[in-house]
Amino acid sequence: MPLGNFSGTSGLITSRTDGSEYTNIRFYNFPEGSTVISVGSKNEQMTLRAVGCKNYNFSQISITNASGNYLNYIYTRRYILHDMDGTLAGSIFDGTTRTASTITPYYPHNVITGKCKNATDQVKWSDSLICNSDVVVNDVQFAAAQPAAMFFGVRIFVKRLDTDLQDYAGADPNTITGSWVQKTDPEQMNTWSLPFVSGYTYSVFWSTGLDWTSLTVNPSFYFRSTDDAFILRFNYTTSRELFDIGKILAGRMQTPLLTAQGNMLTYSACQFGDYYLDAGNQFLFVCVSGKGKAINDLLNLNGVTCRYLCPKPGGFTKEKFVRSWSNVTQWPNGVLPQAGDNVTINGNWTILMDVDVENLDNITIDGDVFLTESNRKFSANFIWIRYGSLSAGNSSNPFQFNFTITLNGPK
Repeated sequence: MPLGNFSGTSGLITSRTDGSEYTNIRFYNFPEGSTVISVGSKNEQMTLRAVGCKNYNFSQISITNASGNYLNYIYTRRYILHDMDGTLAGSIFDGTTRTASTITPYYPHNVITGKCKNATDQVKWSDSLICNSDVVVNDVQFAAAQPAAMFFGVRIFVKRLDTDLQDYAGADPNTITGSWVQKTDPEQMNTWSLPFVSGYTYSVFWSTGLDWTSLTVNPSFYFRSTDDAFILRFNYTTSRELFDIGKILAGRMQTPLLTAQGNMLTYSACQFGDYYLDAGNQFLFVCVSGKGKAINDLLNLNGVTCRYLCPKPGGFTKEKFVRSWSNVTQWPNGVLPQAGDNVTINGNWTILMDVDVENLDNITIDGDVFLTESNRKFSANFIWIRYGSLSAGNSSNPFQFNFTITLNGPK
């Protein structure tokens, strides 16, 4: 430890490298005004500071005769310290000796009785939390929120939920007990990085509103397939008929896109990217897990205002459900169209062509017809797409099967 003016002096300043390790280090005689370990990137140029959450591993650490601070976060609070053998925190953090622990900056959504708690001396530990050895803590970066102008430089709020459907409709985010306010850092544009404890559901929302049209979710590569997931819940007040959610690997969107789950997600079973859309309550639930996750997988989330249920010209009011061509009960008089029939797809209909449709006489499409993902044949003497549409896949989920259209009428 150098002599002289100890103001701002640190025994160790961690690197900008995520996953760096510090082992077999002894710290002695740190006076008032000094800091044993400073975490982060100590660079005056914002463009050179570390971005995103960083994880650091500590083992075989000894701290003796330290009157100064044990820990200091430089500039930002986006760090996770893994005390691999309990020697970093020792008993000086809160009087408890642990075989291992995880230390993070204080976030109210991670204060969990019996699992994660504050330091006894919050000043010396830079207002940190410590989580027991059996608690899994991982970080997520939210990035590229669109429209960008609406999210640039705004605050993010996170609330650990007591129930999946716990609602805060109309509440001022600043008044929600146990939520955390984090303003994006200038060098990070519209990105936010936070730690989360596995085995819980968290509501994530922003101070300017809830309705992103697109968002990237970037988990750290420390997730393990054996750990429970945590679930992110997003509210949306603008109508979203559905969401296109896919994995990005090596900068490329993977196809096919992920399929919405039919039931609420569970921490022990859900795979990375599984999602459940509760349209009635306008909640989107997304699983963040090591299960089914490649080491550098990202998630891209896109809200779709309407695809199958879009309003159409002609005074049509779209039905609130999607018909299936094969469902006889959804056709007039309970009769499926037969070869030689004249058929009209009403303007208020949205219908999935889940069977081959062949040898009709005429068909007029005022509504929307979509193909299921399989090979399909469609033939008639005359096909008129008047007010509606006939669609096989879309730009984000291309159709990867054969669709054969045959016109049988006079040439």
